[in-house]
Amino acid sequence: MSTDLLWQAFSYHARYFPSGGIFPIGLNPTKRVMYCNGGRKVWISVATILTAFSNFVLVPAYLLTFRAFPPPGDNYSVTLLHVAFGIIVHSFTIVIYIFIWLYHSDTVKGFNNIVGMEAVVKSEFFSSSKRLKDAKIHSDLPGQLISKFVLFTSGFQYVAALFVVLTNVDPLYFLLTNFFPGDTPLSLISYVIRIPVVILSSFEFVRIVTLLLMYFTIQLQVISSVVDQFHSIRGRMILPWGNVRLRALYVGLGIAIEFSSGVQGPTTAALMALSQMLAAICIIATIRMRGVIPMPLYLIFPTIAVFVPILVLMLLPRASNCYDKSVILLLSWRDVTSWDCARKGGMCESRARKKATGALRPYRVYASMAGVKLYMMKRSTKATFLHSCMDATVTGFFTFQ
Repeated sequence: MSTDLLWQAFSYHARYFPSGGIFPIGLNPTKRVMYCNGGRKVWISVATILTAFSNFVLVPAYLLTFRAFPPPGDNYSVTLLHVAFGIIVHSFTIVIYIFIWLYHSDTVKGFNNIVGMEAVVKSEFFSSSKRLKDAKIHSDLPGQLISKFVLFTSGFQYVAALFVVLTNVDPLYFLLTNFFPGDTPLSLISYVIRIPVVILSSFEFVRIVTLLLMYFTIQLQVISSVVDQFHSIRGRMILPWGNVRLRALYVGLGIAIEFSSGVQGPTTAALMALSQMLAAICIIATIRMRGVIPMPLYLIFPTIAVFVPILVLMLLPRASNCYDKSVILLLSWRDVTSWDCARKGGMCESRARKKATGALRPYRVYASMAGVKLYMMKRSTKATFLHSCMDATVTGFFTFQ
């Protein structure tokens, strides 16, 4: 099991997206933990959300209802596409903010409990330095992609915000030109207002996306590795000299999943929805903005359209495989701890196995609870509903004229 590249992305996020004073969930890269400061400076975060919501939702709604929007001189489809993307993205960001505020305690506890198991798993299953070294060498590709993605977006968000302001496609520009048409001094002053608002809005969106991606991937990496290891050593759990530490770790896995189950399912749904929106909009932008945007910046759209589906295709099947393996583990656990298995040895060994199996009964209860949670997360009604809504939205974008 190797999470070094994921922890590198964790460190990048804490460095380039500081959130200790304005966001309920903070990151400590030194201790590799999340911490909760929901009671501190929440009003700053509320002001940030309201600013982004007003800029990308209320202003376009007002212009579409009461004004001629977009103006005749603008590229109609490109402008509406950008504004629609801003409305969906920032509305979705607000939903995620509210969800984290409501479940900030479970979010932090679930993440820290699962991450805390990493050291125990490494010391227990990778006892020799050679096996640990081999595990680090065979690091998976998603870790590299996520690490580079966080590093790339930390700088790209400012370039993208500056490009949006200079090309005059942000909603605040259309609002000012509707009220003060042809006022050159005011248009120059408006840059001072528009640049911070657009940068702040893009900053909030990128920070939420990268936080969701890391929260999903780090937990998935640790849980899937632990489930694989337990599946390979399930016979050792009921030996007369059974490892007490392994049994405690097994219970810890169930409790950690219990903490994070309220967050992991919606996180999966959110990543699915965001990936579909980004891929669909970037495909449309690749087709319709050729010749409108200069060539170096134009290549951003086909790059995102290719990169996002690849990342999702690597992560989501891995999550589904993790859930399925947990169910297989629980089914095989029933056979391993059965009384018939205990009777295969002699009388003394049978009694010792019965004693070990009896001691494991509470752990089987915890394991069954964890398995049910994972099964429900995989087939979550919320995830299915949200995925259907986003699928309908993407279909509407493709039929957009």
